[in-house]
Amino acid sequence: KVKASGEYDFEFLSLVLQEVKRQLREKGVEKRSITFLPTPDIDYQTIVTAMDTVRSFKAVVAASVVDAELFPDISFGDAPEPDAGDAG
Repeated sequence: KVKASGEYDFEFLSLVLQEVKRQLREKGVEKRSITFLPTPDIDYQTIVTAMDTVRSFKAVVAASVVDAELFPDISFGDAPEPDAGDAG
């Protein structure tokens, strides 16, 4: 999701992934991995921030703020090329 300012909304990404993690746990699935498929136009800092966002989130446990795990095992691949029919 992109904010009105044109920046990626990493807070929203974290909230969505927290919900995904919660739903998986409810189904008895313990998933630790995620795959990134960035397009060539995504800059390095955006990738690093996204990686930090998907690894963990700040949570309050016993009145202390801790890093709670989301998806710490990150794999990379190349985003698929769009089909010629998808352009425009």
